[in-house]
Amino acid sequence: MLTLFREDAAHSFSDLWYRVGATRPALATHAVVTRQGRDDRVSYVVEDPAAGQFYRLTEAAYYFLGMLDGRRSVDDAWQACNVQLGDDAPTQRECVDLLAKLQLFGLLAGDQPLSPDMVERRRREAVKKRRKKRLGMGMSLTIPVVNPEPFLVRAEYLLRPIFSRWGLVAYLAVLVMGLYALATHWRDLGTQLNQVIAPSNLWLLGLVFVLLRAWHELGHAAAVKALGGRCTEIGLMLIAFVFPFPYCDASDSWRFPRARDRIIVASGGMLFETFVAAIAAVVWAATPEPGPVRTVCYSVMLLSGLTTILFNINPLLRYDGYYILADMAGIPNMWQRSRDLLTFLTERLAFGVRDTKAPPVWSRSEFSLLLAYGLASTPYRLFVMVAIVSILLSRDEYLGLGVLVGAVALVMWVLYPIGKGAAHLILSPKLTGRRARAMGVTALVLLALIVLLGVMPAPASSVATGTLEPRRESPVRSEVDGFVAQVHARAGQRVEAGEILLTLANPDLEASLRASESDLAASEVALDAALAISPSELLLARTRHAATLSQVELARAQVAALKIRAVIPGVVVIPGGARLDDALGMYLRAGELIALVAGVDDMVVRASIDDHDQPHVFREGSPVGVRMRLRGAAGDEVGGWIDRMAPAASREIRRSSLSTDAGGELTPDPTDPKRGTSLRPLFLVEITPEFVPAGLQPGARARVKFVMPAEPLLSQWWRRLSQYLTERVRR
Repeated sequence: MLTLFREDAAHSFSDLWYRVGATRPALATHAVVTRQGRDDRVSYVVEDPAAGQFYRLTEAAYYFLGMLDGRRSVDDAWQACNVQLGDDAPTQRECVDLLAKLQLFGLLAGDQPLSPDMVERRRREAVKKRRKKRLGMGMSLTIPVVNPEPFLVRAEYLLRPIFSRWGLVAYLAVLVMGLYALATHWRDLGTQLNQVIAPSNLWLLGLVFVLLRAWHELGHAAAVKALGGRCTEIGLMLIAFVFPFPYCDASDSWRFPRARDRIIVASGGMLFETFVAAIAAVVWAATPEPGPVRTVCYSVMLLSGLTTILFNINPLLRYDGYYILADMAGIPNMWQRSRDLLTFLTERLAFGVRDTKAPPVWSRSEFSLLLAYGLASTPYRLFVMVAIVSILLSRDEYLGLGVLVGAVALVMWVLYPIGKGAAHLILSPKLTGRRARAMGVTALVLLALIVLLGVMPAPASSVATGTLEPRRESPVRSEVDGFVAQVHARAGQRVEAGEILLTLANPDLEASLRASESDLAASEVALDAALAISPSELLLARTRHAATLSQVELARAQVAALKIRAVIPGVVVIPGGARLDDALGMYLRAGELIALVAGVDDMVVRASIDDHDQPHVFREGSPVGVRMRLRGAAGDEVGGWIDRMAPAASREIRRSSLSTDAGGELTPDPTDPKRGTSLRPLFLVEITPEFVPAGLQPGARARVKFVMPAEPLLSQWWRRLSQYLTERVRR
């Protein structure tokens, strides 16, 4: 244990020792003790088989408990511990706490050290703790549904091979197949996303989610049984009393001696879930046609991936990753111990309370991990909750649900902790003599937060997506019908004004020109003959000659139009990324778009900004800076200035590359079969960049940051909230 947290001598003794020291208790015969730990640190788990409860003891506490055989007194055992263990011996207070817990749960035989009234008080605390576990601090309700133990006993012979080396090989093989299927079809992943999360598919997502979570919890139960444990409870946890989450009581794994076995149990749910997700990926990739099978498989992949990455494998939330990290680091009950450490540091260092009980910390690495975990876990949980509420509130169809979840989260994760902290400052007997300092330090911290959030200016910005485009684009169209006979330019090639891009062939036009020229020659002969006849014949001949000449000029213009030329200098751009060579032999109709000639010497970025952000960014009298990064040159931050902004918003997605279907950031409206309109209105902003990084071609995606004048964070948040509420009221 770190000397920083070693108790002083006065705190090591207990006022109750005179009542406890002479008693002669012993550990109950039905208690089962399991040794756990590594070479440098050993602990013991005491199991009460009747109640299914587990209690962890340090090596020193177990040494003390082992000396209580019903004949030796508590004081004699404690004195012997001091002789044998020295500074590592448990203190009197720790001994009293240990005996009280064991007596409370019926694990002591012989003399009972504590009086019945104290046992009753501790019993009420235990009942309160169990109720708190069922109610989840008011955020959830756990409802036991089924005892899977009979089924697991019958299936045990099937479960053991699953969690063997051969089972691991099979799992990895299926996982590799699933990853390969995703890697070879990754472009299709974004295409189907909006269809799957559409409101019409909400019932399917909910059903798949519940079934996946049930399968996940069955994985934990199967792992416990395969490794020799028992699982007697699977049920439903109603998060916010609304969202059903299956849960599994796998606490029997706590008595497993090896950390590896406990890690396997903690990973069992993710192993089952990712196994099914990998199979779904293979089926999804092998089912190219849209349909219910492909939709279900995509839903399984999506939900399994999100829950595994954001929740299960993340140790900052108290799910599978938390227990895996705790066993790998050898720090049981890490969440509560990190909270105890932060509480101790606050009371000892900030409030100056010297007689507060120090938490057990056995090494500096353990201290660092507990401190880091305690500082990171709560903010991350708040971040996840805020993100979930924000997503729900951003969609009209989920507005009511978002308000409900947000209200419950506000009460339980913000107001309740604040009230609890205020009550501790005002009423806690620990702060006697130090209350003024504690309140002063708390007031200073609150003042610092107010200054930091409400006074100090903070950078303000908003992000939009766009594309690099030429300021001028000249469409290349065929003026006449014809077959492509020759291709003179390639996509990306720089051309000058008047340069030939394509040559068409149209025998009918060429024959028409020859016929018109023949008619012209005949009309010239007739004109010469009319000179000798009469003035009236001459007038008629001249009229015919003029008409024939017009026909010849038109025919010559049409034949000349068979050579398609660039109107402006620039770079040839082919819509859809095709090649001009592919057009060889193709029949083109008059007016058909073939290519574009983009003036790359004068480029702009056209960005689409959400109408929710537009009034916040472009406020009257507020200057706006522009910083952007272009795909293909992300290392270069490019400045720019705003040329103009569209006077009205539009839902049109101007470039398909900006859609999430193509890896962009604009979400298409799932009700639009052409996928060409966005869910939200967008304002088009044209920006002139300071420079264009070398090698970039028109069409490169850009991420644009509009930099606004710095202002306090509270002002920014309040403006956003006001805009959101105003928008909702208008709807």
